[in-house]
Amino acid sequence: GGGGAGGGAGGSSLTMKLLDTVNGTMNFQGKDATVRSIEIKENTTYTIEVKPAENYKIEKVTYTTAPNYNNPVEVTATSEGIYKITTTNAAVEVSATFTAENKNDPNVGKETISKYKKGYLECKHDDNCLLKSFEDLDPNAWYHDGVHFCLENGIMQGFGTPYFLPNQITTRAQVVTVLWNIAGHPIATSGISFTDVQPGDWYYDAVMWAAANGLVNGYGDGKFGPNDPITHEQLAKIFYGYAKFYGYDVSATTDITGMPGYEYLSPWAIPYVQWGVASGLCCGKDGNASLIAATQQVTRAELAATLLNFCTKIAS
Repeated sequence: GGGGAGGGAGGSSLTMKLLDTVNGTMNFQGKDATVRSIEIKENTTYTIEVKPAENYKIEKVTYTTAPNYNNPVEVTATSEGIYKITTTNAAVEVSATFTAENKNDPNVGKETISKYKKGYLECKHDDNCLLKSFEDLDPNAWYHDGVHFCLENGIMQGFGTPYFLPNQITTRAQVVTVLWNIAGHPIATSGISFTDVQPGDWYYDAVMWAAANGLVNGYGDGKFGPNDPITHEQLAKIFYGYAKFYGYDVSATTDITGMPGYEYLSPWAIPYVQWGVASGLCCGKDGNASLIAATQQVTRAELAATLLNFCTKIAS
């Protein structure tokens, strides 16, 4: 799915009250904030293992004690990267703060893309195909290559159910978050702010990064429309900005005036769709690249096909 990631552009933090007293061990994973509480054993030493999400690093680990949870005390890691806290007879709240290692470096995403596997090329579209894990996917459908590629490389996934929902419409926030994930969760501060994108929203960092690098610029009324369905012409513009972020050649163009659906194109979108068609990015409606579906909404299957095209035709 579009995937969620919390935290603001300056970094992210995780706060959790000690949860598991078995063996005095507590694990932190990821960078998203959660809080849980338990009863604390008196004078117990708790071993805390902190594992940041990919492309994040640990900034610091602190703890506070009940009843007010004030005056945080910083904990220093052992040589093995383990944090140990000895509690008093009060509840203890531990916080781990993470910062991004990727400071908007396009080489991080380039390296990720270069390592993507291309199992779809050898796939026999049989019961061993990755698409067979989902009841609503057909290994012989037009979208096979794109969905197989995205599943194999963890770019997209299902919804924790046996369904991938290939025909579900994709939102603007989901698209920029997928591209942000591939880029390695870069942190970029944008001069553009949107009234409908707030710190703490799962897509906040992704949208701020996309705005800072010219992938998106909103609607002109101060809004980004994160939950709005994305159209094919909007998708072409975002991927054009994505290609420029990586420094790829975006000079390709072609005459599209005779293509079906041209008359529905928004004037601002023409150069982006010209590039998308010329570069092989655009997949069209249901994979029909000869049909410009400018104002039609993009399905998950169509996004998967576009991602495959970008990674194999533009980023190759």
